[in-house]
Amino acid sequence: MRIPRLYASLLLVFAILLFFLTFLPSGSLIAQMQSSSEAENYTATRTTDYSDWLAGRTRIKNRTVFSRSGFSLSSETELSLSYDQLLTTGFLVRELYADFYLSNTDIRAGRQKLITGGMEGVSVADILSPSDLNRIVFLNSDDIRVPLEAVSITRYLGNNSINFIAALHRPPSALPDPDSRWSPFSQNNRDLEFRQVSRPKGSLSEDLVFSLRYQVRGTYADYSISLMNWIYPVPSLGLELISSGPEQNPELSVFESMESSPMGSATLSLQLTSAVRLNAELLYVHQRYFTYLPFTSDLIRQAERDPLAALQLFNQFQPREDRYLVSSPWVSAGAGIRLELSGYTAEIQFATDFIADYQSEMIQESVFTYSTLLFSRSFMDDRLRFTSFNRYNISGGDLWSHFELLYEVRDNLELSSGMSLFGGKSPDPLYGHLSFGQFRQNSFLYTRIRYFF
Repeated sequence: MRIPRLYASLLLVFAILLFFLTFLPSGSLIAQMQSSSEAENYTATRTTDYSDWLAGRTRIKNRTVFSRSGFSLSSETELSLSYDQLLTTGFLVRELYADFYLSNTDIRAGRQKLITGGMEGVSVADILSPSDLNRIVFLNSDDIRVPLEAVSITRYLGNNSINFIAALHRPPSALPDPDSRWSPFSQNNRDLEFRQVSRPKGSLSEDLVFSLRYQVRGTYADYSISLMNWIYPVPSLGLELISSGPEQNPELSVFESMESSPMGSATLSLQLTSAVRLNAELLYVHQRYFTYLPFTSDLIRQAERDPLAALQLFNQFQPREDRYLVSSPWVSAGAGIRLELSGYTAEIQFATDFIADYQSEMIQESVFTYSTLLFSRSFMDDRLRFTSFNRYNISGGDLWSHFELLYEVRDNLELSSGMSLFGGKSPDPLYGHLSFGQFRQNSFLYTRIRYFF
């Protein structure tokens, strides 16, 4: 019998809480509760070709912490009304966990977001929590990060620490629906009809993952080393051609595949001067799966127009047990320099992904390099802030530029407005990397109002 994720989290928190309430001394029962809420309205409008309403959301978030000597219970909930092609309402329990504070040891159990790494906008080592790309239009990393049911134990050794995490990795589908404007198989650039199949839930042994991290904190340098048996948050895509014929476009089933693998990571944060910091991260995945094809992208394009090409594609694209997935060790590395001085913040970062056992049939490139540039300037005693974040895929030749102006009207009210621009050439069908070129018609303006109470 499968237990829903929310119920599993509730049962885990309740069981541990009951244990500690039973065995803690009665003198530690003095408790206090803190609660904070936020109301937000967000509206985005496309700026290219069609100036239509891209997305909208009104939501109320609440964070409540109940604490007493030795432990605390925290929850984060969200009630929302959203529009993204469809009008939807929802209630989410974003986090629900209990913290227990022992001598030199902290324990956190329940639904929680797992955060590692320190590179902004570049997820090299920050891979413990999956990402929900269905919410990418809202431009909030906290929204995109998916919580997991986990137990995290941290043992402090002076300024250093050892952290062990055991988690149940069963996130929802990581990719937007094929009909979404943000799908990698979006309508504005595809020569095939796609049917997307979400990753099925595995057994407990398949979805249970572990991480062990040693972290050192110094005056000028922090670094960490992690060993994991984890699931990389970006799914591999298995393929199966399910129908084809001279009278219709080929139809392809795309299967999300996420398998656990031994991994290792390292992070370094070095304070070079009072204003300059160097960040570097490295991730090694022993077995990551990549898609390969028995034909070229040119044949896919021809298949839509030429019945003979469609028949040739069908004959070459026979069902395979591996669903056209092949494994290889994979390495991701990144580094950046950050400057913070007199209200200015600037940061430049470079990152590279490398497939160790590369095969020419893979749709991914053997080496994929990209860079980011961040600039921020504060005015009026930090009440007015301009931010620009840009990512350029050097290997793909495509770009995402984001600009925002935020004004803090008063302590509990923020107004912001900005734009996101996408550019670059349109990728080939079944392109193996994130490409901003296919989202050129999704460039948008947005406004956001946030009220805290």
